[in-house]
Amino acid sequence: MRVSILGSQKVDAGMVSRILPLASAMEKLGTYCNVIRQVDYSFFRNKKVSDIMSVIVSHHPSDYLRLLTDPPQIVVFEGVATPQMLLLQKILRRRNIKVVYDMCDALFLSSASLFGVKLRPGSFSLEAIIKNSDLVLVNGHYLFNFVRSLNKNTVIIPDPIDTDVFRPRAVFSDTLTLGWEGVGKFHYDNLLLIVEPLRRLSLEFDLRLHLVSSLGDDKMKRMFGPLEKSMDIDYGPVHWVPADEFPQLLSDFDIMLSPLQNTPWYNGKSALRVGIGMALGIPIVASPVGEQKIEVRDGINGYLAKDEEGWYTCLKKLIENEPLRIEMGKNGRKIAEKDLSLEYCSKRLLKLLSDLL
Repeated sequence: MRVSILGSQKVDAGMVSRILPLASAMEKLGTYCNVIRQVDYSFFRNKKVSDIMSVIVSHHPSDYLRLLTDPPQIVVFEGVATPQMLLLQKILRRRNIKVVYDMCDALFLSSASLFGVKLRPGSFSLEAIIKNSDLVLVNGHYLFNFVRSLNKNTVIIPDPIDTDVFRPRAVFSDTLTLGWEGVGKFHYDNLLLIVEPLRRLSLEFDLRLHLVSSLGDDKMKRMFGPLEKSMDIDYGPVHWVPADEFPQLLSDFDIMLSPLQNTPWYNGKSALRVGIGMALGIPIVASPVGEQKIEVRDGINGYLAKDEEGWYTCLKKLIENEPLRIEMGKNGRKIAEKDLSLEYCSKRLLKLLSDLL
């Protein structure tokens, strides 16, 4: 089976954490996967110009020409829903090439405005592309509920976790470490949810906080700086690190923290962060938002914290009870292997694509 994937930018989260791992895993299963990235317009100094160009010409015309002159059996659109992609979809389907649309963010929500009018740059043709796709893939229930009303052939494929790479550690540090991973500048509001609970806990227990990563962000250091008087804080590397070094950065986590504001955008987020913690064999404390409220089974592999008091209470239970942390970590690992692993997700995706043909 030959599959071409029209992806987004190289550093896009959906590309790095979803498309590339799945494509690599399916190749190992015998499927040819050609990932075609968007044109990189970052050479424009003005970001608005760069964004406009990425909508006008998402991929290089030569890539489109090759799709039509040497067509694969299936073409996957990853998160791109511009008018040109709608036109390409119609041409491909007329040539009996199956088209799959993959959506891993709530692209149906407006993300910009012009003269007071809300817009969705890059998603103008979203509903039409979804309706005309042979199959739609989403990474969570919030997106599923939106897409299902437009296309009945919609399936949830979680953002995969490579459970061979993210594994429970054998050696534990002396100081209990609370860990968070993400790009700090995108999560200021989310991280504010845990500052006060952590302050209270740091006055009662000997704790360490590991943030992977602030990338040298001064605002994050101002946010957590006052806690340095009562707990050790590691803000993580100041630069991006190679992907193969990432698991090692998280190897000292004893409890994974995943705070999220309860907004429509975050309800469209996957369980990737908590899934990594589960694969590492550690308990999770997370906001009951998005796929987190599905994969974190309250009292089984972690706790769901609704507010600041909830964060304080849930974390305190785990801090005081090492056997509970170990048990929840083992439960989480089993769930990750069964429902979120790269092996499971890639085999399920391969079956779905094979059924299309």
